[in-house]
Amino acid sequence: INFISLQHTSTLASGLLIFISMLAYVLLRSLVFILSILPASLGNFLGACLGSTGYFFMGTKRAQIRQNYRLAGFSASQAWLLALRSLANYGRVLVEFLRLESMDLAKIRAWKIENEALVHELFKDRQGVVIVTFHIGNWDLAGCVLAAHGLPTVAIADAIGNQRINRWVIKVREKMGYMILSSQLRHDRVTQLLSQGYGVAFLVDRPLSHGGIEVSFFGGKVRLPRGAFHYARQSQARMLVGYTLRLGTGCFQPTAVCEIPVRRTHDPDSDLKLMAEDVMRVYEAAIRSVPQQWHMFRPFGVAAL
Repeated sequence: INFISLQHTSTLASGLLIFISMLAYVLLRSLVFILSILPASLGNFLGACLGSTGYFFMGTKRAQIRQNYRLAGFSASQAWLLALRSLANYGRVLVEFLRLESMDLAKIRAWKIENEALVHELFKDRQGVVIVTFHIGNWDLAGCVLAAHGLPTVAIADAIGNQRINRWVIKVREKMGYMILSSQLRHDRVTQLLSQGYGVAFLVDRPLSHGGIEVSFFGGKVRLPRGAFHYARQSQARMLVGYTLRLGTGCFQPTAVCEIPVRRTHDPDSDLKLMAEDVMRVYEAAIRSVPQQWHMFRPFGVAAL
């Protein structure tokens, strides 16, 4: 009897999860439809309102966001205001993503990439490009811009727990011209893509509690994943740092900041650390330049003792 009861409970729980998953997907698609018929300015306004309102419901996360800004050298009052503005901008990022499949590719293609000559130079030798970007501005649009300019691009991303939503997200991104690969994929697949001349994009500001590469961050310390730097060093690829900043509703500035020299000496740990340190200097400069577009909601680094 107990066994039958447990089976029945398990079936009910499984059915409830499926229902919740379907409901979340239906609500998402409904929201996508509504945003597709609203003026972009109104959609972005609503996203900003929801994002800034969400700040007050984040509990301890609020203090963590402010602490990240304090580590970056901002005062307590600045950190409070920047945290609020960051959440408002993140609301805009979410709305922009939900509107992605209805965006005009010709319009994206018309956006001028700052330092565009460098981008084409890196891609032209067909040895692959490790593209390093951050949670700054709108990172999804960075992949769209490269693809719209005819540059073969793959982004490494984590899967979303809801499989229906995850499939939709992948479909939308691939419709915009760039492929998505799971962050759990095998090492040889990334190496193969680089050898075929693809640009492989990594979000590197993903702080680790242990392992990885320890680098400096505004005088403190943070640990970053090794992946992007390892793949660059193990292949013949070059490394590019870039991001896409929001200038206004529907107006963005894709920026290729600089090439990072790929080090391939007899000391791999030193090579990875030096490359990561070079990237962090670009990251720090971007945070100073557009702190309100820095979307780091996890603990990022510790202050120097």
